[in-house]
Amino acid sequence: MTKNTCCAVSSACLLLCSLHAHSQTADTLTKQSGVSLSIETQQQDYDLTSLSFDQPALAPLATMKARINASSDIKATNIKLNHWVNPHINLFGVIGKITGEGTATLPALPGLSLPDVRINADGTTYSMGATAVAKRGKHFGAATYVYTAYQPDNMNTTNDSWSLTPTVEAVEKPSEPPFCGIIKHHKHQNE
Repeated sequence: MTKNTCCAVSSACLLLCSLHAHSQTADTLTKQSGVSLSIETQQQDYDLTSLSFDQPALAPLATMKARINASSDIKATNIKLNHWVNPHINLFGVIGKITGEGTATLPALPGLSLPDVRINADGTTYSMGATAVAKRGKHFGAATYVYTAYQPDNMNTTNDSWSLTPTVEAVEKPSEPPFCGIIKHHKHQNE
């Protein structure tokens, strides 16, 4: 679930950098559609803030959450199609393939040695979204909405997520990067 959100958010932030450059140009477009290929990797460690188990024999692990090392190593390959409807609205769709896994190293319990837990993250992501852009004088604003569905290869379930990335800036110099703020939401199939 987190993996596809990271991909969607990083894609949106990359798009915002190109929108910043676009804001420096005239209101007419010379190229209205495009295709891109991106390959992204992510290695991330996690801090557990909450942990519970349904199995009574594993319940003592919940008090040892600080000793559980959790991490992920993910690679995502995405193909993105986008189309500028007009100089202020961009629509896009992304199909991606994720490979990798998440790992949790569990501490031993009295009389019980536990193996590492590995979660296969292989799956496919489907994203679609839109960006609205506005520029007036030296002020520039954009809002990008991305909806992503993640389908794991080894499960018959789908995880949904969405992100909304607003950007606001006053352009003093063309080389200044935009401010990027991110709002994220994750939803499990069973919510």
